[in-house]
Formats: sequence, structure tokens, C-alpha cells
Amino acid sequence: MTFNPVDGPLNTVLVTSVSGAGKTEATRILEDLGFLCLNHVSPGRISTRIADYEAGERLALVLEYRPGRSDPRHSLTEAHFALKEVGRLPLHLFLDCDEEVLLRRYALSRRPHPWADGEGLLSAIRHERRVLAPVRDLADLCIDTSAMSVAQLRGHIESAYRGTKPDLPVTLMSFGFKYGIPTDAQFVLDIRFLPNPYYDLDLRPQSGKEVAVRDYVFAGRQAQETYSHIFGLLKFLLVRYHEDRRSQLLLAVGCTGGQHRSVAFIERLSVELTGPGYQLCPVHRDLERNRLTVAPALEVVG
Repeated sequence: MTFNPVDGPLNTVLVTSVSGAGKTEATRILEDLGFLCLNHVSPGRISTRIADYEAGERLALVLEYRPGRSDPRHSLTEAHFALKEVGRLPLHLFLDCDEEVLLRRYALSRRPHPWADGEGLLSAIRHERRVLAPVRDLADLCIDTSAMSVAQLRGHIESAYRGTKPDLPVTLMSFGFKYGIPTDAQFVLDIRFLPNPYYDLDLRPQSGKEVAVRDYVFAGRQAQETYSHIFGLLKFLLVRYHEDRRSQLLLAVGCTGGQHRSVAFIERLSVELTGPGYQLCPVHRDLERNRLTVAPALEVVG
């Protein structure tokens, strides 16, 4: 994510996006912030579209690019000049999204892709991404909405409008390796080498959320040293990622079943890792499906 704040009062936002990345939601958010949103604006006709509006009115111009039209980089540069000539200081917002997520979104919506070329949805997505790459490079604020909720998108846009850095949303996830590694995690830590509470019959049906299990997990020197190293690394990295304006971060800590050790680590991290610039959200992906009241004595699930 890049960010270059404008010099002076922000009265104009240029919105560009790959199709399916959340342009409609972004438009609604900007309207809530007091912007008048003009949709389907051709970059070459911006002067005409804004002629009827006073210089003090806040405008959000949703630019439309279609295949075979003018060069995107050139037309965007002309749009910037046209706005500055009438006293407008534009902030350029670009919305991006992972290829796989776009495929899922279009499969759910059943809407045709505007860049459809007769060779399938994936081809259309890749064609549009290639053409709009120069537009993305020129953006003041680029937001990847792949794993972002509407509330998180709102937070980023509101913070950009106010000229501040948004808090970094950090998901702290426990999981069980027996159910697979989270594919969208930026960090995956394996703590299966630590003693397993599963083999204590009293602790087996409990989880890492409970005091007895946490005391067991952190009783040894090895667990304390492991936690200390993980905590120090994350404390250092989260500050840097916030300064770099990352859109989100998912840290996953895994044990065998995602019920005891990884849950205990995530619960402790979610309390002790708090700090300015980021918001922590603990998630226990496999806790409920792995929780057992009775289990075979030799099955490793904790």
C-alpha cells in the first residue's frame, strides 16, 4: 500500500479499481463522508463532468476504463491536470484484489465481467489487471480488499480522508495442522514441539482458553522462551507494517489439533501484544471441531 497525502484541503477523490474489488462499497463510504459521487466518468471528460459544481463541493469521481480506449496512464495524468486547473486537489484511490477472490466474487454474483473477451473470466481479469497496472502505480492510496471486510475498508478510506494512517487489522489465528494450514496467512508458526496437554486426561476436554491448560502449556522453560521470541518478533514487525500501511495481516499459530497449545498462545498474544497502530482480533479456527469430551488414548489431537 502506498500513500502520498495531498497538500491542502481534500475536496476531490479519484476512484479507480479492478472490477469486483469493491468500488460500489467505496462509493457508498465516500458518500457517507460527504462526497458527491459521479459514476462511470471517462478520464478524458472530467472537465465537462465537474463544470457544474462549485470548487468547494467535495466530489468523488469513479473513473471508468474499458478495453480499446485511450492509454490509461496518459488519460489519468490529463485528469489530474484538469482538476488542478480548477483548484481541485485530488487523492487517487485504487482498489485491488487477488485473482482467486475475484473469481469467487464473480461466481457468486453471476454478473459478466466488463472486460470479458470470449476466453473466460480468468482471461478477462488478467487482461484488465495488465492494462490498469500503470493506473495502480500512480495511486496515492492502494487498498487490497481480498481479505477485508466492509468495516475495514471504511476505516482505511476514512483515515485517508482525515490524513491519518489507519490501524493495521491483525488477525491472530490458532489452527490445527491436521485440518490444513491457513492459505491466506502471512506468518505460520509451528509449536507442535511443545508438551501436549492432550495426554493429561483432565485437560483433554478443555481448551487453551482455560487457565489450567494455559498453565500447563507455559509451565516449561521451552514454552516461555518460544513465546518470548515470537512476541518480540511480532512487536517489532507490527510497528513496521503499520508504518508501511499494510492493509491487513494474518498470523497463524498451529499445533496438532488447534485446541490446546496454539489456542493458549493466541489468547496470551491477543492480550499482551496490544499497542498503538494496530487492532488485534483473535480467531480459533479449529477449536470447536476438535474439542472432544472423550477420545482414544493414543490419538494425537491437541
